[in-house]
Amino acid sequence: MQEYNIMPNIINKTLAQIVLSLLLMLSMAAPPMAAQKGSREPMPLTDKYWFYDVSRHNTFHLRTNLLRLATLTPDIGFEWRINSRIGILAEAAYISYAWNHRNSCYALWEIAPEIRCYLGKERHGYIGLMYKTGSFNYKFDKPGIQGDIMCGGVTGGYQLPLNDVLQIDFSLGIGLAGAAYSTYRIADGTGVRINDDIRFLWAPIHAGINLSWTVVK
Repeated sequence: MQEYNIMPNIINKTLAQIVLSLLLMLSMAAPPMAAQKGSREPMPLTDKYWFYDVSRHNTFHLRTNLLRLATLTPDIGFEWRINSRIGILAEAAYISYAWNHRNSCYALWEIAPEIRCYLGKERHGYIGLMYKTGSFNYKFDKPGIQGDIMCGGVTGGYQLPLNDVLQIDFSLGIGLAGAAYSTYRIADGTGVRINDDIRFLWAPIHAGINLSWTVVK
């Protein structure tokens, strides 16, 4: 069966608007600079730039999504905490399984980078931006469906510390999801395309209960 990639430019334009909107919101959330009367000394970076915080800098975490593991889908990711405010993440999932003489299958791969801003005094809650791309191929008893996905949006969640090195990360993301896909059936061991379609919708794009392990402190 012939693979294909179709994804109109509207997705990229909408994702760019999401990114610019969140950056504007974050800049508006910055506390105003306090005036320092009678002093010409430079203002401390922690007062001048709201995102600058050297505490707990350069920590590195390995993570896995327990919801993915519940569906027998291997999932692994990492988070690099540049400081206590900013985190850069990436997660990947992959599975390819066929049965019933290859007439049924469950296959997908996904990559999802994310950037987060941690909030509050304890830095447990956060908001962020996520982009996700991948491909899928599902076929059970009914006609199969395969195609490509691309989505992006806003994430939010809370990290619950278990001890000094383990945390449970609850997260949810909503945004624009797009998919270009085909439905097909199997005839004499060969996939026969039935229909092609492209869909876009605003919907949840991510859900996670991640176990995170701090490997570099």
